[in-house]
Amino acid sequence: MKMVKFVALFLVASFCLTCNDENGVGPQNQISLKIGGTDENEVESQNQISLTISDTVEIAYQDTITNSVHSYTLSFDSLVTDSRCQTGAVCKWEGDAELILTFSKSNNKAELHLHTNSDFTNDTTAFGYNVELIDVNPHPHIDSTYVIHDYSAKILIVK
Repeated sequence: MKMVKFVALFLVASFCLTCNDENGVGPQNQISLKIGGTDENEVESQNQISLTISDTVEIAYQDTITNSVHSYTLSFDSLVTDSRCQTGAVCKWEGDAELILTFSKSNNKAELHLHTNSDFTNDTTAFGYNVELIDVNPHPHIDSTYVIHDYSAKILIVK
């Protein structure tokens, strides 16, 4: 079964890498399967899928992503609160999800408190990189309950 998943992922990655526009130019920010090594702007996660910097990266609760070329890591440490309005509910306020992330570069660490609500801080700069919280998943739903390990954050990191 693992071999089937690997082959399917390889085919999807191959298709993405061979897509070109009418001028023969491929996408600027492409997703690729990473077997070994890194390119200058790639971010590696534990599952070895690499993303070009300036792409939105999804990081699971208590996971860490690493860019070994730029020597930084980003960890999703905790979900402080999630008071976002549940899908299926009527709310007077959109609510907010607050996360604590740790951004580390060259033995320096910055604790980032980012929010989904634009009335609060949803992006910050650390060590020359802008780190922006794009979204938190799953979105609360009136008919569903989630455990902490269900959560992931969509993050944009730009140099």
